[in-house]
Amino acid sequence: MAFRLNRFSPVSPISYVRRTALLIGLLLFSLPAFAESNTESKQESLWQKIKHSGFQSEQPSETTPATGTPQSNNPNPNTTNNQVRPALSPAEEFRQTYLHKVAVMQTQRGEIAFKLFPDEAPKTVENFVSLVKKGFYDVPSMKFHRVVPGFVVQTGDPTGTGYGGSGSPIQLEAKNTLSHDKIGIVAMARGPAPNSATSQFYITLKPQIKLDGKYAIFGKVIKGLNVLDLIQQDDRVYGIQFVDEAQIQPDQPVKKKSRLHMF
Repeated sequence: MAFRLNRFSPVSPISYVRRTALLIGLLLFSLPAFAESNTESKQESLWQKIKHSGFQSEQPSETTPATGTPQSNNPNPNTTNNQVRPALSPAEEFRQTYLHKVAVMQTQRGEIAFKLFPDEAPKTVENFVSLVKKGFYDVPSMKFHRVVPGFVVQTGDPTGTGYGGSGSPIQLEAKNTLSHDKIGIVAMARGPAPNSATSQFYITLKPQIKLDGKYAIFGKVIKGLNVLDLIQQDDRVYGIQFVDEAQIQPDQPVKKKSRLHMF
């Protein structure tokens, strides 16, 4: 069988057939790899679409940390580091301040310190604190103008006569649980009218329960009980100031001596 040669073809018929068969073989061999690569490309493209569509799982966010613990912008209500405490009223601020304050009175015989009772007698304590801050009890004429052994010692009159005062009477605060049941109770002195107390106060030398409900108790001596027994008529009072209760070492309670029984 004779083949007609194309004058433009540089190859023989046999070579042409071989090349054609080789080309077909190569196409058949590379088709699966091309299909697999195309599938992977489509899968990757699909994953990119899903990834950017917002349907992500197990991804950290502002409301759900990577640890899985819920996150909140609000501080923990059980902590106090970032809590804003409500502002105190002036009365409550005064109460908290002077609940742990002690009035220290310097006298001619020594120092007497007494604790205040702002819870039971708020107006009386407020009046006393105001007078102390003004230096009312620091005048040279301030003295114990009344001393009754076994009863009370009394001061607070700038005239030194027992007839003076601050000129600003306060309301009687005697309806409380406080009692003149021990030595060293501090209370306001007054005239016949219930609401006539101004600046004079007394300190008991012995329990005086009969005075309960008639006079406003506003303090109790915690240091200097021995000084009370030394005070004489017209002894000087040099001034009063406030200190923290933690700075005062209270008097130690006196132990009663037990009787010796003879058998």
